[in-house]
Amino acid sequence: MKPTFTRIKSLITAGALLAVSLFAGSSLTGSLIPTAAAAASSAETFVMEDQFTDRDLAQEPDLSDAVALTVTDGTDLEITEAGVYVLSGTASEVTVLVDASSDAKVQLVLDGLTLTNADSPCIYVKSADKVFITTISDSSLSVTGAFAADGSTNTDGVIFSKDDLTL
Repeated sequence: MKPTFTRIKSLITAGALLAVSLFAGSSLTGSLIPTAAAAASSAETFVMEDQFTDRDLAQEPDLSDAVALTVTDGTDLEITEAGVYVLSGTASEVTVLVDASSDAKVQLVLDGLTLTNADSPCIYVKSADKVFITTISDSSLSVTGAFAADGSTNTDGVIFSKDDLTL
């Protein structure tokens, strides 16, 4: 038997998550809490193999061609190319910014990474085809104050992404 999952729909406007339905396949028009009967009648079931690539499902990153990067206080890291990047170290006021081409697949491997910011995401994906975030040892990301917007984008998450993200 192939594994399956049920899609949970969400409403996203201008990059900000407004609401997430608690029932699979339900619409957010009208009441924000749909009835169980409406949810059951409109639920969509998908075969997992049809929705995810082998890389999406991999539990261990391929580090054979990885680039090792160490964070430093106050110095943002900008990743502009596809590839696998192993991030380590402890720093404050650092954002790992992924701003790659629309066909780039970027994997961030957190290896004992500890980042703290006052007002911006620790990891901010502006552009890429897909970003994979994997941990291979304990890591910590935190924002201690109120988030500052990036132009018209409310970057309101410790990890904020404008493109596909696999954790």
